Amino acid sequence: MKDSQTEEFLLKRNILVKVFQNGEKYLLDLLTQDERYFYLEILKPEHIDYVKRIRTICEDALNVKYKEFFENAENYPLTVEQRLAVIRNNDYNLILAAAGTGKTSVIVAKALYLVVSKQAQPKDILILAYNKNAAEELRQRIKERAEKIELDVTEDFNIFTFHALGRSIIQNSKERTYLTKFEEDPKALLRWVDMWLYSYLISDPQALKLFLRLFMTHISFDSVIKRHSQDLVETKEKEIFDEELRTLNNELVKSKEEQFIANWLFLHSVPYKYEDNYVVKQRVEVGFDYRPDFHILNTNIYLEHFGIDREGNTRSDIDKETYN
Repeated sequence: MKDSQTEEFLLKRNILVKVFQNGEKYLLDLLTQDERYFYLEILKPEHIDYVKRIRTICEDALNVKYKEFFENAENYPLTVEQRLAVIRNNDYNLILAAAGTGKTSVIVAKALYLVVSKQAQPKDILILAYNKNAAEELRQRIKERAEKIELDVTEDFNIFTFHALGRSIIQNSKERTYLTKFEEDPKALLRWVDMWLYSYLISDPQALKLFLRLFMTHISFDSVIKRHSQDLVETKEKEIFDEELRTLNNELVKSKEEQFIANWLFLHSVPYKYEDNYVVKQRVEVGFDYRPDFHILNTNIYLEHFGIDREGNTRSDIDKETYN
C-alpha cells in the first residue's frame, strides 16, 4: 500500500470494522480461509498499525509467489533485503546500500520483476545510470537475465545516462542539440580554464589567498591533469605515491604531509629550509648525514615529520620495520 492511499484506506476500514462487528459470523462464512486470515488481520479493533500489517502480509505473499524468480533473477539468489527492495513499491522509494551489496543486481531484478508481475512493460520503465559503462552493463545484464528466466521481452527498457536522457528529451522536443567544442578539444578546455583562473586570481587579493589555501590542502594539479581521463578508483596506490610533490616554494618533497607542512610555513611567512644539514653541538650518530625535514632559519629549531600513524604503521609501499 502506497502512502498516498493510506488515508482513504483508513476511512474505509473504519466503516468495515463497524459492519464486521455487527455480522462477524455471517461474513466469515462467506470468506475463504485465506480471505478470513487477511480480513481478520486488518479488521480486528486491537490491531493498531493496520497499514504496516498489510504491507507485511503482502510482502510475505509476494515473496512466496515469486520465490523462483528471486532465486534465478541473478547469478545468486537475492538476499531478503534485496527481495524487499524489489517488492516494495511506495510512491517514493529510497534504498541505501554500501559498496558491494548488489545495487546493480537489485536494479536488474526490479526491472524484470515489474514485467514478470505485469505491473509495467519495458517501454514504461526508465533506468538512469551515471556513466556510459554503467548504462551498457545494465543493458547487457537485463538482456542476459531475461533470457535466463525465459522472459520474452520484445521491447527495450529505457536505459540512459542522465545526459543522454536530457539530450533525448531535447531532440524529441524538436530542439537543436550539440556538444560543446570542449568535448572534442580537451586542450581548448584547459586553455579556457587557464584564462578563467587567471582572470579570477587578478580580480581580488582575497581570490589568490583562497586559491593558495585550496592548493595547499586539497589539490595536486599535476596529478589531476595526469589522470584527467582515468577513474581515480582504479588508480593504484603506488602510482599516487610516485607523483611529483612540489611545494608553493617550488621544492620537491617526499610526501603529502611534508608538502602540507611546507606550504603552511610558506603561507605564514615562516622562513625555513627543507632538509637542511643538522648542525648542533651534540653529534648524532645514525650512519648517514642527518637532515631533518625542516629547519626554521636563524634558529636552532628543526621539525622532523614521521610518516607513521599512532600504532607505528607506515603507508603500504614502505617497509614498516625498517622505517621505524
